[in-house]
Amino acid sequence: MNKASVAFHAAPFKWEESMKLAYAAVAAALLAASPVKAQVVDLSTITCADFSARPADQMANIMFWLEGYYTEDDDPTTIDFAEFKSTLEKLLVYCSNNPTVGVLTAADEVMGNSDGDGN
Repeated sequence: MNKASVAFHAAPFKWEESMKLAYAAVAAALLAASPVKAQVVDLSTITCADFSARPADQMANIMFWLEGYYTEDDDPTTIDFAEFKSTLEKLLVYCSNNPTVGVLTAADEVMGNSDGDGN
C-alpha cells in the first residue's frame, strides 16, 4: 500500500463523532438565535398553557431538555428529528386538552415509561 492508502485506512470516517458535531452546531445556532438575556426556567412551575404560549425556540429548548430527561442511559446516542417533532406535537395536543396541568406531568403522560414496556 502507498502512504495515501495507509492514511485513508488508518483514519476511518467516524459518523457518530460527525453527528455529535452537527448536533452541537444546531444547539449553538438555537442558542445564538435566542435573546442574549439569560433565562432560568423552572419547569416545575410551567403549566401546559404556559408551555404552549412560549415562542417556538423556547419550546424547542424545553423539548431538548425533556428528551434528555426521558432518555435512558442505554438508549442510542442519536436524535431522531422526526420523532422529536412527533413527540412535541403529542405534547402540544395533550396540553391543549389539559391547559392547567403542569408541563412535567404532561411530559410524563406523553414521554414517560410508567408501564415498563419500553413504549
